[in-house]
Amino acid sequence: MSGRISSKVFIPSPYAGEPKPGKSTHRRKLALADISHKDYLFLRRLATTLPMDASLRLSVRHFESPGIWRQTSLEQDVLDLHVVTEYLTTYFGYHIDLIVAHSRGTILAVRWLCTTEEGKSVSGFVNVSGRYRIRTKVYPEDIDTSANFDGSLVESTFPQRTDILTTHGVLDRTVPVYDAMLYVKTLSKRYPGTHSLHLMENTDHNCTGRYDEVDSQLKGKLQSGVWKGTEDVKGKL
Repeated sequence: MSGRISSKVFIPSPYAGEPKPGKSTHRRKLALADISHKDYLFLRRLATTLPMDASLRLSVRHFESPGIWRQTSLEQDVLDLHVVTEYLTTYFGYHIDLIVAHSRGTILAVRWLCTTEEGKSVSGFVNVSGRYRIRTKVYPEDIDTSANFDGSLVESTFPQRTDILTTHGVLDRTVPVYDAMLYVKTLSKRYPGTHSLHLMENTDHNCTGRYDEVDSQLKGKLQSGVWKGTEDVKGKL
């Protein structure tokens, strides 16, 4: 969209002082992408076309910031997500209204949605190739960390009114499509009509060659009336 400004933001952890909400962005709706690297797969392209006030793509520690990343560092990554979202809402004044997560990022996004006040007011959640079960190779010293991570919150405390789109490749060998079925089973118990499933035939974990389809599914949700902004604040990117 014309007039869009792109910039890189480094968020301190924890940030100093008591910043005031930014006037120009106060309560503007923000789309947050939760994934290992901000430019991975379809995210960079998606961010340029979403009809939201703004979007932010998150890179976890190690990729573009200090720190050590490990596959099992779920609690640390959840903490990073809390720091980022608090900074966006407090310093910039944004309201996080849509979250897009892929694979392992889905587990982190679900935890944030289930455990924060801000998460309760998110309108939409896009779950692409999302993990439901924590099934990965770990080092012996990481066994306790993985075993103690509570992933059951999705069954009891996921926001009732958040609209969800689950997209999964049928040929996914990294996260079996069965995980998508588990999300369907669990999240369909909430408020009726708030979960949609889109299975993509002949595609893998990373939706290789099918980014257009991922984009169109999400935008179809937006155009159908789900995740629309307020009348006085029209979405623009």
